[in-house]
Amino acid sequence: MDWVRGETVGHGSFGKVSFAIPRNQSTLFSPSMVVKSSSASCSATLMNEKIILDELKGCPQIINCVGDSYSYENGEKLYNVLLEYACGGALSDKLKNSGDQRLPEFEVRKYTKGLLRGIHYIHKNGYVHCDIKLPNILLSENGQVKIADFGLAKRAESKKDDKLRCELRGTPLYMSPEMSDRRRTGYSG
Repeated sequence: MDWVRGETVGHGSFGKVSFAIPRNQSTLFSPSMVVKSSSASCSATLMNEKIILDELKGCPQIINCVGDSYSYENGEKLYNVLLEYACGGALSDKLKNSGDQRLPEFEVRKYTKGLLRGIHYIHKNGYVHCDIKLPNILLSENGQVKIADFGLAKRAESKKDDKLRCELRGTPLYMSPEMSDRRRTGYSG
């Protein structure tokens, strides 16, 4: 996969997202790709995301991973994951730009249905996302939901592993009250 980094389209806590432009237009690259990159020395989370996306391939409500590679840029070794580009942007931006910060009910139903299908697929395959929030819900060209950012995702534990289940993962402002309470009190069960 031969590509060059284009304009930056976003930043996350685990890396930078830029357009990925194919060097040779005759390759199998879609012109609508992005690359999520992090320093190779700090790439464990991004590598985990790539593995999980590979296992979740085939669900139309989950962002598609096309591959990965290493690159050297500005004297730094980077780990890169190539992803489909959801040109509709984040659901959080759509809501923010909707004027009165409301969406029509039919759109809310469509997004909710797509989100629930995607979450069901994730859980059916033994994973939990751990960071579902509007900025991680992207929209495709036709307005379909694409769940993204699996950097905090993990395998679901069995019932016998209940003590391990309270590991805190996610964005604090989006955590459920129970998780926030556990963080404050140190409650573990």
